[in-house]
Amino acid sequence: MNGLTLSLTFLFAAASAFAANATPALSSPVPVSTDLTSEARAILQPAYPDFKALNDKPGDKLADLIARSNGGISLIAPLTTEPAPVLIVALPNGIVYCRFPSFMPKKDWETVAEQIRSAIDYWNVYGTIVDLRENGSNDYADAAQAMAFFVPGDTNLDAYYPQTGDRILQLPFGLPDRHLDGPLVVLVNDHTSGAAEVLAARLKADGALVVGEKTSGATNFFAERTLSNGQVLRFAIAPLDSQKGVTPTVPVVPDISLNIDGKAESAALSEIEDNHLLEVIQENADRHRMNEAALVAGRDPEWDDYLATLEERQGGHLLLALPPIHDVALVHAIDSVEAIRVTRNFASPPSPGGGSSPASASVQ
Repeated sequence: MNGLTLSLTFLFAAASAFAANATPALSSPVPVSTDLTSEARAILQPAYPDFKALNDKPGDKLADLIARSNGGISLIAPLTTEPAPVLIVALPNGIVYCRFPSFMPKKDWETVAEQIRSAIDYWNVYGTIVDLRENGSNDYADAAQAMAFFVPGDTNLDAYYPQTGDRILQLPFGLPDRHLDGPLVVLVNDHTSGAAEVLAARLKADGALVVGEKTSGATNFFAERTLSNGQVLRFAIAPLDSQKGVTPTVPVVPDISLNIDGKAESAALSEIEDNHLLEVIQENADRHRMNEAALVAGRDPEWDDYLATLEERQGGHLLLALPPIHDVALVHAIDSVEAIRVTRNFASPPSPGGGSSPASASVQ
């Protein structure tokens, strides 16, 4: 009996302890599925082309609106990886390079604007390169924001910018106390699509020189917004009014078409996003050619130079080195900016003064 009594006492004590520990968990809030209808409705009402046709009624859920949209609205799984952010780099000789792998600033658009203004002040830039390669974003509102930096007078994309509750359009901000002088060159490839493709078309219509490969031509007028639970709300938006002649022509055919090796370009873009821009635009060193003295000495400078590019000696070991990565399209863009400057008789930019050079500093 004593053993049984002890066992019962132990079990009762253990159960009491478990109940005491479990009580706070039972009283704590349990995560529940959030109704996204109100959040989605606030996005769709000002932006969806024919919201009235959805027959939205009190008590309707987001699923009801999706079902009535006939494919015009959908929910996409949360993004597993964040797209690469906007990158701004001031290149030597007065060129500002703006890389848009997406339309997502690392901080905000005001920071991007400040850094563009800083590049203008420091370098007195006379040319701009807008890199839209690999950008397949459907974010038309932020494409409109990018447009405001480069061609503020073109307001054709402003219709995609957010509206307030009283339907007043919130216009994108530009560079009110600065402006980008000189030629504008746009880089595209066959993965440039969606809002980026429309932006490239508008910039070309505004006089920009387009370099690279023909864009995808798969542009569909959808926009995307990330909801509070991480899911992405994708919805149709009205295309630009073709009656007014402002609908961009897609695919965009470059003014200077290049036959680019896709793997080499992807490697170059990865280097750029890792802040190694200057390394992919460096000129190749001059070749050491065969000459009479080398023939007499029985040497071949060309062959020796080739081997030197493939070999590195570290700690007495012979290692094969990878060939340098070269961004052919970006080099063409830089050459184009400088050629246009010469033909337009732009004055040579003055040497920048004061402070450290921003040539290799990335800005998001």
